[in-house]
Amino acid sequence: MADKITFFDVASRQNVTWSPNTWKTRLALHFKGVDYKVERYEYPEIKGRLENHVPPHDGPGPAYTFPAIQLPDGTYIMDSTAIAKYLEEKHPVPSLHLDCDYITRLIALFPPVRDASFAFFLARVPDALLNEGSLDFWYTTRREWVGMDVKQYAAENGGEAGWKAMAPALAPITALAKENEGPYFLGKEPGQADFIWASFLLFFKSMGYLDEFLAASGDAQVHLNLLEAIKPLTERNGL
Repeated sequence: MADKITFFDVASRQNVTWSPNTWKTRLALHFKGVDYKVERYEYPEIKGRLENHVPPHDGPGPAYTFPAIQLPDGTYIMDSTAIAKYLEEKHPVPSLHLDCDYITRLIALFPPVRDASFAFFLARVPDALLNEGSLDFWYTTRREWVGMDVKQYAAENGGEAGWKAMAPALAPITALAKENEGPYFLGKEPGQADFIWASFLLFFKSMGYLDEFLAASGDAQVHLNLLEAIKPLTERNGL
C-alpha cells in the first residue's frame, strides 16, 4: 500500500502544473499540508489510467479528466470539487471554506471569462505547453468546442480585439475580489474561492499572457495581491 496520496496531472514539456483544473487541487493539497507524489500523463492516456477506478463524468465532454488523486488505501477521486470535499473532511484545519458564498458567486461569473479565454488558450496551450503525445487529442477535442481549427479561431478572435472582449467579462470578478480588503475573497483568510481564481491566473501566467490578462481586469493589483499571498503554495510545481 502506498504511504501517500498520488496526484495525477496533465503532462507538459516543462513537467510542471499548468492546467487551472489541476492547479486547484495542487493548491488545496499544499494548503492542507498533505504530502503527495505526482504522476503525469498525456491527454490520451487519462481515460486508461482512470476508467477502472472511478465512474465517468456525466454529460458532454471527456468521461475521464484530471485532476484525480489516489489515496493510500487505493481509492481514487476524480474532479477538483470532489477532491476538495475529501480534503476538507479528512483535514478540516485549515478550512477551505467550501460553504463560502464567494465560491458560488465566482463560479456564476466565470462562463464569460472562460468563453473569452478560448481566443487565447486554445492555440497557445499546444504551442507552449503540450508534448507531442497530447497534440492530436487537444486539436480534435477543442475543434469540437468552437467548430473550427483552433489556430483559425485564435486568429479571428484573439489579439487586441480579444483582450477588449475579455475586459467586460473580468470586471465583475475584479469587483468581487475588491469587496473585502483582501488579499483573499474573505479578506484575511484564504479558501477554495481563492484557489479557484488563482488557478486561472496561474494558467495565464504559464502561457505568458498574465500581463495582458491583468491589464484587461480593470485592477491588476487586486489579482497580483492574491498571487503574492498564495506564492508559498505555488513553490512546489514540479515533482
